[in-house]
Parts: sequence; C-alpha cells; structure tokens
Amino acid sequence: MQPKPPTPPSRPRPCSGCTLCCTLAFDAPDKPAGKPCEHCTGKGCKIYDKRPTVCRRFVCLWSASSALHGSLRPDLCGAFFEPVRGKPIMMVNVDPARPRSWEEGIVKSLIDRFVAQGTAVAIVVGKQNHFRLPAGAAFVPVWRDLLEYARASGVR
Repeated sequence: MQPKPPTPPSRPRPCSGCTLCCTLAFDAPDKPAGKPCEHCTGKGCKIYDKRPTVCRRFVCLWSASSALHGSLRPDLCGAFFEPVRGKPIMMVNVDPARPRSWEEGIVKSLIDRFVAQGTAVAIVVGKQNHFRLPAGAAFVPVWRDLLEYARASGVR
C-alpha cells in the first residue's frame, strides 16, 4: 500500500517571479537537479496552473512564511530554505551562481538562528554538502533522517 502523500503546505505569498527552485529543487528523469525546468521562463512557470505534482507540493520557507524578511526571497538572497517535515532539520539549497551566499549576510544569520534554536542545517551547494549542527547533536542521525526524507519525497 502506497503511503498517502503529505498535504502541501500553504503558500501565503506568491513566488513573485522567483524561479530558483525550478532549477535547484527537483531531480526527475526528465529534469536533473541543477538544470532549469523546460517550463521555466526565468520569470515564472509557463504551465503554473498545470504544473506537476512534485512542483505543487513544494513550498519553500520564504513562500510559506510571510514573517520572513523580503530580502530572503530565494532569488534575491541566493538560497532557499526547505524544512524537513517532522524532523528538526532545515535544508538550504544554494544557487551555484552564488556559492558563498550561505556564508554571509541574511542567509548566514538565518542559518545561525536555526542552529541556535536546536535545528540542524544541511546546506547543499551543487554537489557539495555542508552541515551546521546544534551543540550536542550527533551527525549520524541527521544524515539518516536526510536520507529517509530524500527517499520518501522522491525529489532528491
């Protein structure tokens, strides 16, 4: 029996032309991660109302939380934050065109805040992975949870 897919998170604010997830987020047979989706115009999705299920389910933290500052819009800051459902882990997918964006400014500040509050942060920059763990966290359970999340989501 197939598990029921999770209910998509709400999207209180629109993507407003941000298309960073259209390139970085999904790895599917017809769209490898890191390559722009064929439907991405650079200013949005030309099939937005009929986009695939994997795209409908995906909501980055900026889009899901109107409390985040506008400068954290992924295309502006160079990264998007993706909470791992049910786990104290935050994924940060970094724009390869700005590979150091996670090490400075508002992106680094938000990563630091998550770590200080006890959330492990997994940072993906192309094929490189970096981890920021809260004090006392063990790396192996974080990695195991990330692998489990990747298998369950089918998008990595």
